[in-house]
Amino acid sequence: MKKENLISMVEERKDELIELVSRLIRINSENLTGTQREVVDFVENYLEEAGIAYEETGENPDYPCVVAKMGSEDGYSLIFNGHVDVVPAGDRALWDFDPFCGTITDSQILGRGTSDMKAGVAGVLFAMALLKETDVCLKENIRLHIVSDEESGGEYGSAWLCEHGYAQGADGCLVAEPTSMATIEIGQKGGMLLTIRAHGKAAHGSLGNYMGENAILKMAKVLPLVEKLTRISGHFSDRQLKPLADSKMIAEDKNEIPGLGSVIDHVTTNIGLIQGGGGTTP
Repeated sequence: MKKENLISMVEERKDELIELVSRLIRINSENLTGTQREVVDFVENYLEEAGIAYEETGENPDYPCVVAKMGSEDGYSLIFNGHVDVVPAGDRALWDFDPFCGTITDSQILGRGTSDMKAGVAGVLFAMALLKETDVCLKENIRLHIVSDEESGGEYGSAWLCEHGYAQGADGCLVAEPTSMATIEIGQKGGMLLTIRAHGKAAHGSLGNYMGENAILKMAKVLPLVEKLTRISGHFSDRQLKPLADSKMIAEDKNEIPGLGSVIDHVTTNIGLIQGGGGTTP
């Protein structure tokens, strides 16, 4: 089958793709708040109905991975990668609609994770189902990697798959996150989780200015210095400069925030959790 025929088929059946996106959104798959079992089961059922053999793998049963392969054992190997977990929706009262409604409007599909990245996951699943349905003869192969741990760092997702050989021998990887077709964009710099601890000496609260050492006050002196890490810029080769410039331009243009482009080539910081104190009262 020619590429033009496949494109035409996608256009004719786009309502199926839109409905698939909506169905994925309606599954609450917030990371850090529970298991990803329901959304992974949905993906596996979709592949099974399409006649595509798959394997469930991973080391954490709450965050399983789904892998599949189509085509020849030889030749060019392309990975389709996507994640089905989403950032927690937070306070539902602050939403104008149910974050897991999946409502289809004239111009949007509403819900948490629509762009990041259930629409992308639906796209690669739909594409593989069409290839299987039309019995396209692939001289190379496509590997599918669907993971359920991305928003919290990917320890049980893509990182685990790579560490255990599932990406070995691949020539390329298409991650279906939303970007423009006009430029090559840099999406992530990598991450590092740091824990800073301050130690004190316990004392009764009424004597706090004279006895003991308050660890919270010590930490209050340190936290403002964390922001200074954002002054650190990366080191780049000449061939990386054009994609970096494009990414900085797009970051500022899309968000309409002057200077935002620095998040592309500088360290960014976020203090996410503070714990401490013994709760004694004066």
